[in-house]
Amino acid sequence: MPAKKPVRSRRAGRVCPAAALSPCRKGDLAEIAFLGRATALGYNVTKPFGHGAPYDFLIERGGRARRIQVKSAWSFATCSYCVNTRHCAKPYDAGIDFLVAYVAPCDAWYIIPARLLRRACAIRLSPHRRDARGPFERYREAWELLESALRVIGSLRHRTADPSPLRGSG
Repeated sequence: MPAKKPVRSRRAGRVCPAAALSPCRKGDLAEIAFLGRATALGYNVTKPFGHGAPYDFLIERGGRARRIQVKSAWSFATCSYCVNTRHCAKPYDAGIDFLVAYVAPCDAWYIIPARLLRRACAIRLSPHRRDARGPFERYREAWELLESALRVIGSLRHRTADPSPLRGSG
């Protein structure tokens, strides 16, 4: 089968050869890119086996973990890139902590807390615009949200932990 021609993003002006791939392959490429980026940032990254989990990855540092769903956008439409935020007509927010959206032609990442997605079927992102003011633009390259979320979990666990040794385990 001959290779498909690369698709040129109209606004970003960059050639994105993966845009000609199937949606499943695009998702795989976005997940691979996330795995590389999160690992480079020092997180331990785990991928669940099979398709039963509502998330794509667990990221962990210092014994604390967060559930991540990775979504991607590969084509430009109506002045922005559109990312689906639902799975099988149900919102992702119940089974994930963050939706990480990857806009492939711009090589841009959005780290969005799941609680913000409860009513959204899709979100529009504009990484190609420096002056973008959409509701999710503040989450562009916001990797520090993952770190602060892991710290909060750790401090809550530390406060609620029973300092006494285990008893009756012999």
